Amino acid sequence: RGSRNIEFISNTMIKLVRDKENPDESIRNIIQLSVPKARLGGKSGPAGAVSMNQETGRLEEVQHEEPEQFKFN
Repeated sequence: RGSRNIEFISNTMIKLVRDKENPDESIRNIIQLSVPKARLGGKSGPAGAVSMNQETGRLEEVQHEEPEQFKFN
């Protein structure tokens, strides 16, 4: 069936995007979250941003202005 079949049969998709080439390390570590597909809940779109806390090893929610390359349709 092909490796892309999982995209078509899934109920929910969560997209994670990070600017790996930004010279500012704090921006490089921010992961933008988006839900492009949500069959069961029905709500899709931007879902926030998280950053890795190196001391605790956990992801923490951050308030961050969404850069242009992270804008989702």
